[in-house]
Amino acid sequence: MNRIYTIKDIAARVGVSPSTISRVLSNSPAANVVSEKTRKHIHTVVEELGYVPNVNASRLVKNKTNLIGVVIPGSGMEGANVHGSVLVDRVFNVTLGGIESVLKNNNYRILLIFKNDKFVENKEYLRLFRENSVDGLLVWGARFNDNYWKEVAEYNLLLINSHCEHYDKLNYIGHDNVAAARAITRNLLHQGYRQIVYLGGNKEISIIRERFEGYQAALAEAGVPFRPELCFFDEFDSNAINRITEQIVTGKLDADAIQCFCDGVALHCGNNLMNRGYRIPEDIILTGGDRIEDEYAAMTAWNFSFPTFRLNSFRMGELAAQKLLQKINGDTMPPIRELLPVELVDPQTINDKIEHKALNKEKRSCPSRELIPV
Repeated sequence: MNRIYTIKDIAARVGVSPSTISRVLSNSPAANVVSEKTRKHIHTVVEELGYVPNVNASRLVKNKTNLIGVVIPGSGMEGANVHGSVLVDRVFNVTLGGIESVLKNNNYRILLIFKNDKFVENKEYLRLFRENSVDGLLVWGARFNDNYWKEVAEYNLLLINSHCEHYDKLNYIGHDNVAAARAITRNLLHQGYRQIVYLGGNKEISIIRERFEGYQAALAEAGVPFRPELCFFDEFDSNAINRITEQIVTGKLDADAIQCFCDGVALHCGNNLMNRGYRIPEDIILTGGDRIEDEYAAMTAWNFSFPTFRLNSFRMGELAAQKLLQKINGDTMPPIRELLPVELVDPQTINDKIEHKALNKEKRSCPSRELIPV
């Protein structure tokens, strides 16, 4: 049976006290007084003995786990994704990258936690804190009626991207969805469009409500009557999109513009309409949202572009992690309420990107010798 070595064993080999070993291995500021030669010797012995720190003992001493839980909807839960899993959601993945960039620099790890019915029924969100399983929670995909999060308001908890109805005592970081949708609608109205069909998502998600609020606000500002028959809310799978575009094609739904809550819905609508002979934007204009960096592959394939807005999801993840760590470290602060601005993306900018991507494809098809600088 392999022997399990302790800090005392390493100290005996190196010829220093166990406390010195502990300070060096934990990268404590107090380790700065230890010579470079001794520190190297300690790490060499650690490697030779195959020493592994006792994580549970460390947690008891520090009262910290160095784990941050990221709660996401489980497959099939509302708010997961049209594909059934948030793990294929580009906005979530970029946000998670921002979270990870901050946590790894602070010696924290991420624990993904899938929220399902049992998670709520058994109040596992409370157990995570009471059993000291994590130091804090970042919650992605909170639904409007998820008011049980109030029960852990006193703990280190922060909602990202969407929030619940009564969140006055909860911490939240997201984007200014009202302003984003209002700006898109204003632009359409300024260009003379009046029959603006609005395709929202699941109203149980706060960002859907906020974007719809922005749409309505822009109509009211311009004195354009709100027409509820032009507004649709659904999970918007391909069947739902097909039904709506069929109404437009057959004339049952009079529309000169379609404002979609996200780019994915806009792309599906545009593809359907183009297959039925529509020209975009000559015959009908579409708008989207949630653009992530330079993700133009789908539009390149379908050969059309549309106004949209770009999120700063990586920064949202960074900021969420930074704020949560501040709370964990005992910083006194009021409830966190931060809305990041969005950036409107002009269709011409998108067209330029599409053309640039097409040029790059042509270059990749050339013999490699032609790409060698001279």
